[in-house]
Amino acid sequence: MVPRLFIETDIFSDVDDVGAIALANVFHLRGEAQLIGIGVNTASRYGPEAASILNVIGGSNAPVGRFREVDDSTIDRDYACDLVTTFGAHSAPIVHESVALWRKVLSESADASVTVVSIGFLTNLADLLKSGADEHSDLSGR
Repeated sequence: MVPRLFIETDIFSDVDDVGAIALANVFHLRGEAQLIGIGVNTASRYGPEAASILNVIGGSNAPVGRFREVDDSTIDRDYACDLVTTFGAHSAPIVHESVALWRKVLSESADASVTVVSIGFLTNLADLLKSGADEHSDLSGR
């Protein structure tokens, strides 16, 4: 069975997240994994846009969720901001907040069929566990 991957990333200052998303897209295109979503767990608005750019360029077009609160923060070596500045015209729109995307993806998935790849903070996963029923599922996040 092909692993169904959901990546939680703090894409912002380090290139490790760029590499992980790029590899997930390669595995997706090879049929070795199915990239079903990416949740960004940092507040910078550049993170979701950067992840979306990597998906568009990489070929998966997996949906990307943004952190619950988004701002314009950057730092000196900001790979996400650099990607958006260089390739912004290629990005797909970010239409989901990460917990809502998680709930949608999980409601459409069989039990124990999603592999979580968590790089960075666990805030979105903690928020998912605290979430209640919504339009995607009557179940709580727990």
